[in-house]
Amino acid sequence: SGAVAVAATPVLGPSAGRASFPGIDPTLNTDIDKNASADLAVVLNGFFTAWAASDTAALDRYVAQNATPQARRGLGGAVTLGEVSNVAVSAETNPDGTRTAVATVQWISGDPAQPTAARTTQTYRLFVIKDGSLWSVQHLNAGTPGSGSG
Repeated sequence: SGAVAVAATPVLGPSAGRASFPGIDPTLNTDIDKNASADLAVVLNGFFTAWAASDTAALDRYVAQNATPQARRGLGGAVTLGEVSNVAVSAETNPDGTRTAVATVQWISGDPAQPTAARTTQTYRLFVIKDGSLWSVQHLNAGTPGSGSG
């Protein structure tokens, strides 16, 4: 049925090398709004910082009133935000009033000041809405369609 399951505890192995960013999610099937992308990039830095810490007070500023639990819960402090990059917002509005966006996020495990801190990169597909001049996150998925996660 297309489901993915982990059959055993994951293990560390040798690096296969750094993968390159695959580009904008081809399933957006639309033009990219460069101004909205630049505006949202600033918002997503705050959102992902709060989301990493599960800081509900801070998340209230960044999530829509009808945001899904995935957007509200966060990661419980397991990681800290390294950086947000490759933010792209669709120029088209979805039927529910949201716009589709993608962003690449670098997470840091451990003390970011230490060279031994582990870094991992994840691409997120987000559904965002603009209320006046403020962008808010309504929902997010890890990975983009076709990337093997979601």
